[in-house]
Amino acid sequence: MYPMMSPTEMINLSMKTGMMLTEAQMVIGMRMMGMMGLWRVLPSENARMSSEKMTAISKSAIASSQAMLSGK
Repeated sequence: MYPMMSPTEMINLSMKTGMMLTEAQMVIGMRMMGMMGLWRVLPSENARMSSEKMTAISKSAIASSQAMLSGK
């Protein structure tokens, strides 16, 4: 069972989660603006972004497969 959180802890967690979501959305927006030519980025940015995604997908697929096989 999870321990009960105080109202202050709940608010703190909500604020941190909201900030993380806001920052992630800002990164997505800036990268999309770079892809459209509205934001100055290095020419290699699109290729680097794609390679980062492939690496992340591979790592998450391996981790989820290992978790399933170990019964987690």
